Amino acid sequence: MIKRDAAKRMSAALKAWTARSCTITFGKSMCQWLPNIAAKLIRHSRAIYGRVTEEDIDSYKMKYRFCDAEKEDLLEFYNNYGGDLTNILEFIPYSDEQDLERYACWFSLQIQVDAIKCTKKFKPWLKTDVNAEQQQQLWEQGKAKLQKVLSFFLWNTHFFITRT
Repeated sequence: MIKRDAAKRMSAALKAWTARSCTITFGKSMCQWLPNIAAKLIRHSRAIYGRVTEEDIDSYKMKYRFCDAEKEDLLEFYNNYGGDLTNILEFIPYSDEQDLERYACWFSLQIQVDAIKCTKKFKPWLKTDVNAEQQQQLWEQGKAKLQKVLSFFLWNTHFFITRT
């Protein structure tokens, strides 16, 4: 009984000390200063970069897909998850189910040229009939198709905004 009361008192004392030290250090309790810092960070980033618009997102999508940054993200995913492509669509930005085949072919080609090692988890995804020319052609076709679709979308959006 005495130990429980002592433990409760010690716990209360620690909580009070923590709250007091946060108040002394930051001038506010912990619950008050975290949202303020988040709001300040948002205001600071908007002052530097401005608001992010749909056009910004679409233009970044056009730059990102089928480029070196996407390939770096693919390699990072492969190394972090041991070649298991099950959750790759959640990891790679702007990816969808149609990209799974392209990613599997790209990883297979990297394994063929000994850039990465084949893992047990990647074996079900491995493509043996992939060559470098086909893979490059796949990436170029995808990039051209994406640029065509996004340029049409951006032109129509611009036309609609200027007309209204």
